[in-house]
Amino acid sequence: MCCFINAKKTSQLRQRCCYTLYLHKRKCPFRGRWYFIKKSVSLQPKLNPPSMKFVDIKNDVAFRKIFGNENRKETLISFLNAILDFRDDQRITDVEILNPYQLPKLKGGKVTIIDVKATDQAGRTYIVEMQVGDADGFEQRVLYYSSKSYTDQIKRADFYRKLRPVIFIGILNFVHTANKRFLSRSQIRDVETGEQTIKDMEFTFVELPKFKKQLHELTTLSEKWVYFFKNAENLTVIPEDINDEGLVSAYEQANVFTWTKSELDAYDYAFMREEDARARMDKAIQKGEQKGRKEAEAKAAAEKAQLKREAAAKQAELKREAAAKETQLKREAAAKETQLKREAAAKETQMKREAAAEKAQLKREAAAKETQMIVNLSLLGIPPADISKVVGKTIEEVEQIIAKNKK
Repeated sequence: MCCFINAKKTSQLRQRCCYTLYLHKRKCPFRGRWYFIKKSVSLQPKLNPPSMKFVDIKNDVAFRKIFGNENRKETLISFLNAILDFRDDQRITDVEILNPYQLPKLKGGKVTIIDVKATDQAGRTYIVEMQVGDADGFEQRVLYYSSKSYTDQIKRADFYRKLRPVIFIGILNFVHTANKRFLSRSQIRDVETGEQTIKDMEFTFVELPKFKKQLHELTTLSEKWVYFFKNAENLTVIPEDINDEGLVSAYEQANVFTWTKSELDAYDYAFMREEDARARMDKAIQKGEQKGRKEAEAKAAAEKAQLKREAAAKQAELKREAAAKETQLKREAAAKETQLKREAAAKETQMKREAAAEKAQLKREAAAKETQMIVNLSLLGIPPADISKVVGKTIEEVEQIIAKNKK
């Protein structure tokens, strides 16, 4: 058995093992301490199981090492049967792990790299992807990977009936669906009847953030697999109730003490790549935020200037309306004053006419009375000379009046 043993605990090791051979020492990439690689043969049973350190299964290198190992197919077979709930004749008994590189059929096409790709004894293709972050276009990428794997099964002039189902399995370290369960399966079905009319493509998602169960609460093999993905890096031993060969194999392959230096370097490099990608994303977000702030400030300044222009225009419009209203009021007042003057002049003219008419009427009445009086005096035999003295007219005027009114 090979493992790393802390140099400070050598004395404790000698108490449990009667033979220890130290080969060489190296620095552990996880704790920064110097450890000895040793090979020991125990002549008496150990009181406690050996301490183990598991890698983070979500790491690309770890994921592909565990599930893409051609010599440990039982791991992938157990995982697929558990997650897809395959039973009886549906169960996978053998898999062929395929090249994860999907090359384009046409020049200039897109090359895709998937985590694990395999086919089973029935010809079904399985794509297993570990997705840590919720990247833009994730759903379209899933469809692209699945469709490409489906169409790559046949060549030109082949019969369509040679096509076999493609099942995509995504282990997601983020919430993707509205389903409250951590495990969800999507199929192509009739909207009204629910009939599965197209059976050759299926999508299964394992959403790790939704999985809340503790070790003692695990009941099914699928739950134990999801617990392995989410919590293996925090464990120091393989849980006691793990009796599935494939899952035990997964824990054994995840044990960092069984990894070679080149594998550990690749594992660390994958983390560095993820950190670099995360740093680039953070930088892009910061730049986007800065750009957004600048755009927001520019937009706010533009809106403020626009509001000022609108306020000035409104104020000018109000002034114009007030001036127009004032001018209108002046016009109305002038028109009213002119109307009043015209009405007063017309009334004055009317009054003058009425006064003149009344005066003329009075004159006529006075003249008629005077004429009647002259006639009456004449009828009484009074001579014209005496009448003229009474009425203040000449004798000739009196005689004319008398002559005119004799009839």
